[in-house]
Amino acid sequence: MIPFVIIDSNVVAKWFFPEVLTEKALALRKDWQVGAIELIAPELLLLEVSHVISQKKRTHFITPDESRTTLQNLLFLDIPTVAIYPLLATAHEMTIVFELTLDDALYLALAQELGGKFITADPWLYHSLRLKIDFIEFLENYKSMAQ
Repeated sequence: MIPFVIIDSNVVAKWFFPEVLTEKALALRKDWQVGAIELIAPELLLLEVSHVISQKKRTHFITPDESRTTLQNLLFLDIPTVAIYPLLATAHEMTIVFELTLDDALYLALAQELGGKFITADPWLYHSLRLKIDFIEFLENYKSMAQ
């Protein structure tokens, strides 16, 4: 059975903008593209990555044309997403129990529902939850499945 991997926008943004852990993020994307893992995320992911693209354009890191192309490339990937509505009650409870933002809790709620691994590139999120939740993994620790 191919494992479900839930990714957040911090991981996906690294596919488009080189920074720390980009190699790990690209290895994860390659694993998905060759069918070694099944990626999925709440539909919120598209909004968050689009926001990163807009920020990069607004701060002149990329040009308006590059922002358009980057957004088209994001959409072309066709990352599987799920509606957030069915996740809201569980995610809300996680905001209370773990003192998280609702954004972060939506990714965790999906991972819990699917029995998948949640991979994040957010060090604060990972370190605050790693001893409380066994299905969270920091991108830095990702081991490619397609080797």
